[in-house]
Amino acid sequence: METLSAADVPSGTGKDADLQPSLGACLLFCAAGAALNVFFSHAFKSILHLPLYMDTLFTIAATLYCGPFWGLGTGVVSNLLLHSIFFYGWPVYLYTLCNAATALTTILFMRRFPEELSFSPRRTPVRTGMDRVIVLLFLSFSLCVVMSLLGGTITAGMKFFASPDAVIEEGPELPFKLTLLRRDLPLLLVEILSRIPLNIIDRLVSVFGAYGLAALLSRIQGSRP
Repeated sequence: METLSAADVPSGTGKDADLQPSLGACLLFCAAGAALNVFFSHAFKSILHLPLYMDTLFTIAATLYCGPFWGLGTGVVSNLLLHSIFFYGWPVYLYTLCNAATALTTILFMRRFPEELSFSPRRTPVRTGMDRVIVLLFLSFSLCVVMSLLGGTITAGMKFFASPDAVIEEGPELPFKLTLLRRDLPLLLVEILSRIPLNIIDRLVSVFGAYGLAALLSRIQGSRP
């Protein structure tokens, strides 16, 4: 039976110490990632008019590339920045929990599947490349469920505890929401179900895009003398 050395044992984060970016690189990536999350979210919704949220791609990338603390920080700063620039009232800051939950879910997957989410060439000969694809798909659909439940619950809660008129209905899920409302479904169920079709696509794009970006940055870093 083949034995594993200490260097081969996964650390639980999917990263090797020699691939850990510097403090300055993490600070820069966190700041740039938060700004790009805001830009992508606004561009897809208000400029391109595409029914996607696209506000967590760089949160996931920061979590994978820099680590849990930086991913969580990128997610929180992204929403604080977004809702400060496009201010729709104080209750919408609760959506910061969604971006934070994105980072936390990604962290759980990094600890559960460190080998599949690793960038190290020494630890990535997983049985097939399909292993990594399956884990990324699993992460995408898990994030879809988490974001739909959390985002829908926050919106329903704001409508229930505050005036429904205080919640601006302009999200990309609005067409699905109107269809569900015609069926006289409960408000909470409408808010959750209307987000699922968008989140399926949004999380697939975000997860695979984030992993690709983080892997590219790690490869560039590893190629430096």
